[in-house]
Amino acid sequence: MTLVIDRLSKLFGNTTWALRDVSMTAASGRSSGILGGNSSGKTTLLRIIAGLETRTSGSVKFNGTASPSDSVIVRSTKKRSGIAGIFGAVEPLTAGERLESIEQAIRGDRKLVLLDEPFAGIDDARRRRIAELIRTREEKTVLVASSDLLTIAELCDDCVVLDSGEMIQSGTVESIYLEPQNTRTAQLSGRINLIEARRVTKSNDSVPEFYTIAGEHRIFARRSEKAALGAINRNVYLAIRPEHLSMPTDASFPEDNLLKAVVTGIRFLGTATRVEFDANGLRLEALVPRIVGLDIGEECMVALPPPRLHILKD
Repeated sequence: MTLVIDRLSKLFGNTTWALRDVSMTAASGRSSGILGGNSSGKTTLLRIIAGLETRTSGSVKFNGTASPSDSVIVRSTKKRSGIAGIFGAVEPLTAGERLESIEQAIRGDRKLVLLDEPFAGIDDARRRRIAELIRTREEKTVLVASSDLLTIAELCDDCVVLDSGEMIQSGTVESIYLEPQNTRTAQLSGRINLIEARRVTKSNDSVPEFYTIAGEHRIFARRSEKAALGAINRNVYLAIRPEHLSMPTDASFPEDNLLKAVVTGIRFLGTATRVEFDANGLRLEALVPRIVGLDIGEECMVALPPPRLHILKD
């Protein structure tokens, strides 16, 4: 069974678009993610799919029909009546209630399961239990909405990214993380170094070279199509994940993007350590397995491998 969303839009009032021309497909036996920040439209999208909200235009079909009767939605809040009057009040579900609701939805008869921030307030043991439960229910179509890419990565095979109601990127979870196409996707999909720069080489050069606005460094980026390079007189953003930076001790070449930097912060994070740098005004951070013999205030060399330095479209 397949969920097909085609050019779905939702207008609140006369001017506020909660969703605009969103299209996606979620197949049976797969879990698909909706990644978005606050007010991105992800919860509205789930509510429309579940039949709890009307749409302005577009269509939603599951197994070829527009009926939402075969879907169940699990949210992070519940309604209760009482002191708030006839409309009731909204309060968060406890971790135990959330887990019970998700288990009932996954084990129930409904073929389409919609999860809104399923891991909010849930500990690691329960997270693993939910993930295993979802992965073993191949007859279900599962849609997960979250502002956390790690949640989507743990539960989903593919993903769409929503920002201000518009879909700005789609693909596998891995491609969203490793190759964000724009600054908003880069920011939503995890910690990342965004470097404002201007191209100094011709568009037909094999390896594009850039001049960073902060720090005034000349660095090389990955080979890209001409359309991705941008105009030579316009600033663009280069992006590199913290785990792709390194602190080499051996001799390197300028083409390796080797920058002299001062360590400004060290933070132990359990499985890794985050190291923050100041390279003549260019702020960077690296994620390394461990750090030995380097303290705050000391100088070191930081390498930004060109194949890992992406040129963002906007």
